[in-house]
Amino acid sequence: MEIGGKSAFCPVNFLDKYPPGIPSGLTVSVAYSSGSHSIAWNACTDTAGAGMKDYLLYEKKDAGEFINIATPTSPMQTVSGKLNGSTYVYRTIARDNDFNISTYSSDSPSVFVDTAPPTPTAVTDNGVENADPDYEYSHDNNVTFYWPAPSDAGSGLDPVFTS
Repeated sequence: MEIGGKSAFCPVNFLDKYPPGIPSGLTVSVAYSSGSHSIAWNACTDTAGAGMKDYLLYEKKDAGEFINIATPTSPMQTVSGKLNGSTYVYRTIARDNDFNISTYSSDSPSVFVDTAPPTPTAVTDNGVENADPDYEYSHDNNVTFYWPAPSDAGSGLDPVFTS
């Protein structure tokens, strides 16, 4: 540009007015015993030019509202401190460097937090191999106890420990 024989350089920046792609493939991996979740999704691109800035991760607990809980710069986040007996759902949006935001991702499947395994019930010394209870033979040092296997898919019960 030249005015009165003088010239000046004026850089012009065009703002990106288009949002980035919508996050997809939201998955939640649960560590039942600690009440923490690892959340991941497919990375987004911003084809309009500003480039990706970050993501906004939202969480809904039980029947509550979605609230922003993290702003990761990569498509993954670990969250902890989840409460036993509560159900959580997650969603995310992408944000580019010009602060355009995408549409929300699809909601994650519901995740129920169950950090406490069930207490074994009906402990007996009557098992498949032992038709007679050992209480008739108090001198028997080889008593084997039996109980129904606990059914608890929620807490991710692994081995059963006895003491």
